[in-house]
Amino acid sequence: MLLKSVIPRLQWPKPSFKEKRAITIEEHAAIVLREQNVERREFYELLWYTGASQSDGACLRGGRHQLGSPDDMLYAQKNEIAWHQRKTCAISFQCRS
Repeated sequence: MLLKSVIPRLQWPKPSFKEKRAITIEEHAAIVLREQNVERREFYELLWYTGASQSDGACLRGGRHQLGSPDDMLYAQKNEIAWHQRKTCAISFQCRS
């Protein structure tokens, strides 16, 4: 453990971030086509059609649950699904056709 910083805080270079973007339909199709694992391929399809993040998609559970607690991630009623977003704590809705 160092007792003093090697580089003073103000001399650290400023971080530069790349522009954030979603993948395109062509990129998604290439990923799905290349994936050999059926379960993972279907997981990618679920993420694509719902717009959920990987962590939100992994935590989805089927059934009729009340929204309100982090344990109840999915609520299915007629042609809608809803889930809590882990990062923002918001509730997302997606209609199925």
